[in-house]
Amino acid sequence: MRIITFLLACQTETVVSTSIEEEKGPDVLLITIDTLRADRLGAYGDSLARTPNIDSLALESALFREAHTHSPLTLPAHASILTGLYPNHHGVRDNAGFALSDDQITIAERLKEKGYQTGAFVSAFVLEHSWGLDQGFDRYHDPFHPSVLSKVRAFGEAEIPSAETINAALSWWKSTASPKFAWVHLYDPHTPWEGKEGDPYRSDVAQADRNLSRLLKAVPSSSLIVLTSDHGESLWEHGEREHGILLHRSVTRVPLLIRPPKGLQGRENPPSISTPLMIMRPEGQDEQLLLEPVPNAPKAAKVLEPIVRSIDIAPTIADYVGVDWSSDGKSLRGLIEGKEEEERVAYAETIFPFYQLGWSPLKMVQNEKQRIESGLYHKATLWKTSKETIPKRSLLAEMDQRFGDRLPVPGSVSLDQQAALEALGYMSGGQTIVQEADPRDKIDVLTKLAQAEQLPPQKAIAELRTLIEKEPQLLSARVSLVLAHAANGDANTALQASEELLAIEPNHTVALNNAALLSLELGDHAKALAYAKTIRLQNEKDARSYRIQTAVYVAQEEPQKVIAVASEGLKVAPSDPNLHYLIALSYLFENQFDLSLHHLDEAKKNRAIANDISLWRAIAHERKGDIDSAKKWYEQASFELKGDLRPWAMGGVMLAQHGRCKEAKSFLINAAKRGASRDPKIAAAIRDCQIDLR
Repeated sequence: MRIITFLLACQTETVVSTSIEEEKGPDVLLITIDTLRADRLGAYGDSLARTPNIDSLALESALFREAHTHSPLTLPAHASILTGLYPNHHGVRDNAGFALSDDQITIAERLKEKGYQTGAFVSAFVLEHSWGLDQGFDRYHDPFHPSVLSKVRAFGEAEIPSAETINAALSWWKSTASPKFAWVHLYDPHTPWEGKEGDPYRSDVAQADRNLSRLLKAVPSSSLIVLTSDHGESLWEHGEREHGILLHRSVTRVPLLIRPPKGLQGRENPPSISTPLMIMRPEGQDEQLLLEPVPNAPKAAKVLEPIVRSIDIAPTIADYVGVDWSSDGKSLRGLIEGKEEEERVAYAETIFPFYQLGWSPLKMVQNEKQRIESGLYHKATLWKTSKETIPKRSLLAEMDQRFGDRLPVPGSVSLDQQAALEALGYMSGGQTIVQEADPRDKIDVLTKLAQAEQLPPQKAIAELRTLIEKEPQLLSARVSLVLAHAANGDANTALQASEELLAIEPNHTVALNNAALLSLELGDHAKALAYAKTIRLQNEKDARSYRIQTAVYVAQEEPQKVIAVASEGLKVAPSDPNLHYLIALSYLFENQFDLSLHHLDEAKKNRAIANDISLWRAIAHERKGDIDSAKKWYEQASFELKGDLRPWAMGGVMLAQHGRCKEAKSFLINAAKRGASRDPKIAAAIRDCQIDLR
């Protein structure tokens, strides 16, 4: 009887628990795989794909054959995914010079209000928290190491291996109570393509799929899973190698899989649709890429044909969770459940050609009958199987409305910025050279730029200079020229090239950071500080400015200034190992030993590259008067700093001075073996302890 009663109690408890779980809402996993073309997944028809885990997810999911992003750039595309807003409404129009403002609402904020635990795990620096996408997340995992970010390099290239991102996401998911929302971003398919087996792009996609398998296995069937991409990759269609400049289907069409809680049953494999490609790959370029057309033949539990957009993702999550949501997008739950809905119009834009190349921005709209790609002045190109040859006025009007009535200006110059720029000898305000050139008419220039960027530094410099002479507004080529000079070991010329770029566009984010780093390398501290100030005025959350200032004050041996700037920097980047390390040494210099030890611990925990943290711990404990702890850390430092006599010498002298000669003996003998016996302090300690070195 007791057993039956116990079982009934357990059964009742389970029912109650389930109803509470349903009331709270399902756990939610949002996966974004950077630069993933829909037609490079097995679930979308690619027979060469090695994506078994994503394909298996599709067999429980609704697959949208015509899902489109709003930007071929990572930051604005993700801003639309998380806010459900068009770029013109959330304000993030490019990867550089923009950040999501605090008055925008993300899906994470809405779920947090409902009681969800929220975590984000990103793999690309362009999504680092300083650009504003961390709003609403209890944890925003973006541990980009200063040793990577301090290099003179193009904006956004820094990445975290997807295996590390998955490890962090898995740990958080398993240790966090429901209901919870996780956003996981993987970067594998983005250039540089590193796959070593067959097609390098497909190989990188396969790597993302393999790493994703561990996370998918850990997520229960009761969860809502959404998998998509920020944008695709051109792969030489219409002459573009990567993405960001043109707006063809290869970059705007993205995969979108939605697995509702408990999943979907059945199997759909609708007829294949042929999509013509215009491959314009230069001879001898990327020969391992297999660029033959892939059948548009999806396989999923449910395949949906209507056009949908990235802005529809946040409203869909809100719908399944049961929270109110108002945005430009509309929930896809009705389509998944078989309800008839009004036609949606896809819209995409890229202003990158304007900011970086001095050409016209591009816009795109697509409905069920027509796809229109246009420059700023309505030079429309039709790409659809419709018999119509004239673009509908309503579509053109929608295109103009979504773009807005003016070109947005990244990082407008404030009065403080103007003063900082004038101090560096620059005019204030942007001076971007704007042409009416349409990027689609400049394919030959793009091809030459892509080819030059892949040459060895000396050859690249010659090609880039020739290109800049013909196209002086080509800021991307100027950035590449800076990188080529830096890679060639010529910091002076690299800085000069950065300053030439800043004379054209004073707010250029990449040029400012590169100029600051190069000035620091060359020992021009005044310039480095001025550039760092300008970076901070653009974005107070950008930790790079604090790192540069701190490095300058370290070089100038001003510990109080190091403490002041590093303290401010740690408010925006609390896990920065470099700032923790430098502020720790400054506190030690100022005899604030407990604060020094705290920051040394944080530096170690956050993977500081400095290998002498144990030594500094020992010194701090010694100066505190804690000799036992100091001895322990000197011993640890002796193992970590092979061949370095400091741990042995300093530990031996300390112990000898405190009359602990028996313990000092091994330290002093090891110090003597490393050539320290002639040092007066070492010699005195050996003599006082009566140690025979023979």
